Amino acid sequence: MDFQRVALVLGLAVVSYLLVLQWNEDYGQPVNTQQVSSTAVTSSASNADTTTTLPNADPVNTAEGDDVPTVVEEPEVKTAQDTDTNASSRVIRVVTDTQQVLIDTLGGDIIEVQLPEYPVSLEQQDTPFRLLEQTAQRIYTAQSGLIGKDGPDKSSKTRPVYQTSASEFSLKEGEDKLTVDLTFTKDDITITKRYIFTRGDYLVQVEHIVNNQTDKDWNANLFAQIKRDRSIDPSQGTAMGMQAYLGAALFTPEEPYTKIDFDDMEESNFSQKVTNGWIAMLQHYFVSAWVPTSAEAYNYQTRVLKNQGLYIVGMTGNRFTVEPGTTETVGLQFYAGPKHQNRLGEIADGLEYTVDYGWLWFVAQPLFWLLNIFHGLVANWGLAIILVTILIKAPFFPRSVPSSRSRVTCVVLHLSYKN
Repeated sequence: MDFQRVALVLGLAVVSYLLVLQWNEDYGQPVNTQQVSSTAVTSSASNADTTTTLPNADPVNTAEGDDVPTVVEEPEVKTAQDTDTNASSRVIRVVTDTQQVLIDTLGGDIIEVQLPEYPVSLEQQDTPFRLLEQTAQRIYTAQSGLIGKDGPDKSSKTRPVYQTSASEFSLKEGEDKLTVDLTFTKDDITITKRYIFTRGDYLVQVEHIVNNQTDKDWNANLFAQIKRDRSIDPSQGTAMGMQAYLGAALFTPEEPYTKIDFDDMEESNFSQKVTNGWIAMLQHYFVSAWVPTSAEAYNYQTRVLKNQGLYIVGMTGNRFTVEPGTTETVGLQFYAGPKHQNRLGEIADGLEYTVDYGWLWFVAQPLFWLLNIFHGLVANWGLAIILVTILIKAPFFPRSVPSSRSRVTCVVLHLSYKN
């Protein structure tokens, strides 16, 4: 009997824990005191990123203060379009049903992602939670581009300024996809950086299309990275006195889920060749991640820009060649949104591990699986939790009946005696 009680208490405790997690996910985001206007984002984005941090096509980037990866044997060459530093003319806005995104045409980086389906609080239902941003209060951005021998992103000081057909794009009613093209042309080389947004999803396709109309081979390396400072997690609550993990994570075939927090980055730079992996930056309810679209090997690396207080987790691909008169496309996927375990598992192996259940994972994981099944049937989390509780209690019900009868008998006799 004692074992039954312990099992029931443990099961009810885990179900209650899952209920708290789901309640917090739906309603528990505290007000983000760092929310600022898009105008402030635009202004700060321009000023902050004039010395951006790009990776190196070589395994280790030795250039302190450079956030873009560079190839050390290549000299830095200013591009004709680098004189445009006006922030208001550089930032374009993309609006879908799940995301509101700001893209800086200097490098074509994502400098802000708001999530309209997730308000900052119950009292501010019309204010979307801001996952990524580049402001005076917080820097958390997603960068990508082409580095190497002929790549225009040779260094943070020489990044290309892309051109677009409009300053704002939106997903129209009845449309399932929204394509946003940014173009850069120099010396008969046209590079199109294409963002493809999908209705109902937080995964964005990011393609780099290189059209070589010269008489020589054109060579470059694709890179992608997530850059963040050590500012607090604006979605972190204090429920149950626990603090969720804040930092980077990555996937390798040898280590399916590896956390690399900010202290780890300061101790040493991570660098490893990886095939079929991903890189991510995690916080309580949300995750951002770069995921390759092909099985080619990428060099995964972390870097710290101590003079700027920035932490970077990124990946750099092998050199690819575009022959004269041809066009080549290389690309990645970028996810920025909630930790929806099922969707993350569909995107890449191991990406669902970013939903961290803590030390009770071996109990919580199957219970959450059951919870999802019941939710799919009844479309209500409260009812789903009740059904899971009943399912846990059912095996112990026959043995608990005699105990319940004896308790009822004692109560009846006690009341009869008093009367």
